[in-house]
Formats: sequence, structure tokens, C-alpha cells
Amino acid sequence: MHSHSPTAALLEPPSLGRGAFALLAGLLMISALATEHDFDVSTADAFTSTADEMEDQAAGGNPLRRVAFLALAAVGVWGLAAGKQPFRTIGLLAAAMLAFVGWSAASVLWSIDPSMTIRRVIVLVCFFLGAAGLARLLSPRDLMKLALVCSAVFLAIGFATELALGTFRPWAGDYRFSGTQHPNTQGMNLAMLCLSSFCLAREANRGRVALFVLFGVGFLFLILTKSRTSCAAVLVALWPLWLLKYRPQIAVAVGAGAGWVIAAGVLGFLLVGVDVVQEAADVALLGREDEAESLTGRIPIWTELAPYLAERPLVGYGFGTFWTPEHIERITETLQWPIREAHSSYIDTVLSVGLIGAAIMAVIVVLAMTKCAARYVDTGEGSYGFLFGLSLYCLINAGTESGMTMLLFASFIVTTGFAQLAFRPVASSPRVAVLDRRAVVRERAPLRSGLRPSTAGRG
Repeated sequence: MHSHSPTAALLEPPSLGRGAFALLAGLLMISALATEHDFDVSTADAFTSTADEMEDQAAGGNPLRRVAFLALAAVGVWGLAAGKQPFRTIGLLAAAMLAFVGWSAASVLWSIDPSMTIRRVIVLVCFFLGAAGLARLLSPRDLMKLALVCSAVFLAIGFATELALGTFRPWAGDYRFSGTQHPNTQGMNLAMLCLSSFCLAREANRGRVALFVLFGVGFLFLILTKSRTSCAAVLVALWPLWLLKYRPQIAVAVGAGAGWVIAAGVLGFLLVGVDVVQEAADVALLGREDEAESLTGRIPIWTELAPYLAERPLVGYGFGTFWTPEHIERITETLQWPIREAHSSYIDTVLSVGLIGAAIMAVIVVLAMTKCAARYVDTGEGSYGFLFGLSLYCLINAGTESGMTMLLFASFIVTTGFAQLAFRPVASSPRVAVLDRRAVVRERAPLRSGLRPSTAGRG
């Protein structure tokens, strides 16, 4: 295994005290509960709002949601003011993140509903401001712990809610665990719980068994959501997290060995007459075989949205503005079920900010994941592995879900992690670590002899 880089320890701000951490976690959970949770969702038809409710929400917004995002911005301002770690704004990742906010704000100039775009952009600025404040206030490990605590509490609240409503019926064939969110959104929360508990457990000196148990509970409930994309994305994300922790030779050997075992198992099943393809398909569908042919209705949605994509491919319809009451009503009438999202983050991004905005977003994700992987390999810090795994999960999940284009808690954690990579000067190279240690020793040496350190050459 890799040793931890001393440089990371030198540059990390001190972790928050338990009281401050608990207060911050409480504020974020209250904000998330107010903006994205519904305690009656498990009793709703198809776990969603009616078409009329969707149109009302698109037209007027939610006053409680606005207050929650303003509170999030206030927390961000507090973090920017109280944080000890200086920020830097030089670098491609920082420039790309600022460019995306700028492009989203500029979209009001060509928006089909400027007032709606302005409201959405204000929320986006609050969202980014909160992420930037937490990025300065928290260390990457603190952020991983925050994700673990909040996602575990959301699961507990959801489980208690279903018990209270009598909707927790895992033995029923059509049951999907939702708790206080749509099952697909709940899948994002549970994915974050699985990845954070897994990464913390692998480097924990105490409580490792409890963390692995928490991982198992999270994955069990993830299966109960029957969110196929989330289940597959978590499994895919866990694989590189396990391999990247080791030297390349070991990773290749383990990967090849696992591939050989899988191939041998498939061959064995074929020899005894088991239809491996059919059995694998049944497992992958998680009991939702009747919805498989059209990807749970997504192909008709994408077909219906194709003309809209072709109409404004480069700039989109304005940030967060495509799903106006008129578009919701028109597309709902065509498809014969209420809809306010494309069920693909990629399509929703192009509808919102066009191919230009989507390209900026792609640059952000590629740069951030590259930094995460490099720092995870160099330092062995589980927090970078967590952010890499969560980003990989989001890329896969975005193919058939729109959650990552929404300003949800999971996307907030990802944005905060990206802000830490973009704006905080953390070095991960072992060679730089040695130079940093020597610089500290040289600066402390005159102090021990009673002399004042020289300030020459400092920038």
C-alpha cells in the first residue's frame, strides 16, 4: 500500500471540532430535507408528482427551497471567512468551474424564460458559494465523513418514514425502497453511503467492522430501491477503488485473476446447462423485467426530446429553463405520463446550457477525476478515492438519470470535492513533499537559535 504524503498533512487545515462538525452537518441535512425530500413520496403513484403539481412547481418555485439555498450560501460565506487555508484561482479546473457558472449566467440572454433562468442562476450561485465555503473549511477527509453521516441519517429517516406509513414491504414483488425520495434519487444517497463507508473502512484503525456493516446495510437498501443504474454504477466504482490502492503490478495480477475466475465460472455454468445470459439478465433487471424493453420508458422520452435538442444544440434554452410549464404539459400529453426531466443528465445539460455548456462540464469532470486518481495513487488517502469513485458513479448514473444536473445533496458533495481540488494548493508528489519538509526545517532552524527567519524571496 502507499504511504500518506507528508505534504498533504502540512497543507491540510485542522479538522473541525466535533461540535462545529455536528452543527455544520445538521444545517446541511436540514437544507437537504427542505429541498429534496418528501415524507409522503412512498405513498405517491410511481413515487412522483402529478403533471399539475410539476407545472405549478416550475412556474412558481418553492419558497422553502429558496430559503434553504440562501442559508446554504450563508454557510458558504462563513466557510470562506473562517477557513484558514488560502485559495488559489489559477489552473484549468478552477477556470472551468468559474466558466460554467459564467456561461450559465450568460444564458439569460437567450433564455426562453429569462425570469425563470435568473431564479435558477441565483440558486446555482448559492450552491457554488456553499460548496466553495465548505471546500475551504473542511479537509477532504472531513468531507468524506460528512457524506457518510448525512447519507446514513437520510437512510434512517427514510426507513423510519416507511415503517410509520406502513409502506415498507420488501416482500412485495413491486416494492421499491424510497424512504423520503424517489427510489432513483435514494439510490444516489445510498451510493454515497456505500462509497464513503468503504473508503473509510479500508484505512480505519478503529471501527472498521462497523463501517463494513454500514456498507452492507447501505448496499442492501440500494438493491431494494431496484435502481439498476445505481447498483451497477456502485459496483463499477468500487472496482478501481480497490485496485488503485495497490501497485500497478498487483492491480493487473488481481484484475487478470478475477477475470479468469469469472470466465471459469461462466464456463462451468454452461457445462451444466445453465442459461447464463438469461440468468444474468434477470439479476440485472432486479425484478423489473416488464420495463426492460424501453429502458423504463426512457427511449420514448429521448425520442420526444430529439427535435428540441436539434432546435438549440449549441446554447440550449437557458440554465434550468427548458422544463417550463408549457413544455411539461406538451410532453406529458404526448407520452401520457407526467414528466419534468429527460432521465439523462447528459440530455438535460444540453437542453439547459447547450453543447458548449456540456463541453465545459466534461472538462471539469475529466480534470477533477484525473487529479483524484493521481492523488489517490500518490498518497493513498481514502478521501481522494471516495471522490474519484463518486465521480465515476455519477458519470454512469448520468446516462439514465437526471439527478446529477439537479442541485441535490449528492451533487453538492461532488461539487465541494471538485472545489477542493480546484482552489486549494494541495501537493501530492512525494518529491514535493520532501522539499516542503526541508523548507519547514530550514525556517524553524533560526527560531531555535534565537534568530529571526529571513523573509527574502517570499512571494
